[in-house]
Amino acid sequence: MGVKMKNNYNIFTKKELTEFLSKYEKNFIMFDTPFAIMVDKKMDSIMDEIDKVNKNGKQLTCEFETLKDRISSAIKIMENQEEWQRLNKEYEKFHKLRFGE
Repeated sequence: MGVKMKNNYNIFTKKELTEFLSKYEKNFIMFDTPFAIMVDKKMDSIMDEIDKVNKNGKQLTCEFETLKDRISSAIKIMENQEEWQRLNKEYEKFHKLRFGE
């Protein structure tokens, strides 16, 4: 199940698409380059995941305060924090690609 596009770019090889963008990308710039748009979409996707992890973290913290088995709850909180850190590193990588250092 793929994304429905106006035109089928599958008829071109990756090399042909890369060469075309290298040569003509500047002609299509209105506000952003295709690369910037794609990186923005990737950053938005990662941010959505971060939001889910944050929401899960709040829920885990509430559970921690009410549960007797705080050790297993603390482990879940730590795992959630590790996922949050991983996603933030990934987001920063794309942020640098999009906006520079």
